[in-house]
Amino acid sequence: MKDYLASDVRNIVMLGHSGSGKSAICEAMLFQTKAVNRLGRAGDGTSEIDYDSEEKKRNMSVYMKVVPIEWKNTKVNFIDTPGYLDYAAEVASGVYAADNALIVVSAKEGVE
Repeated sequence: MKDYLASDVRNIVMLGHSGSGKSAICEAMLFQTKAVNRLGRAGDGTSEIDYDSEEKKRNMSVYMKVVPIEWKNTKVNFIDTPGYLDYAAEVASGVYAADNALIVVSAKEGVE
């Protein structure tokens, strides 16, 4: 990844309930921008983002992670946060670091 000026960097926190698809969207963006060569899934244990043994065991994000994406000469840092209430401190850390927020709502479950 190349060096970017501060004006060319965006920090976006991903917010939503557990299971709404925040990590799946980040995985898809990594795959679409060719940062990875396969599309991983948390449920299969093949996720690039939820790689920790605790996350694999629970099939959900436990820790906040930064997912860097290069897009049109801009570096976009997506901050993937856990959706479960027990990890609210991880979410708060991501919100403090972000310029913007992307709120993810499950198409199946709706707003929770």
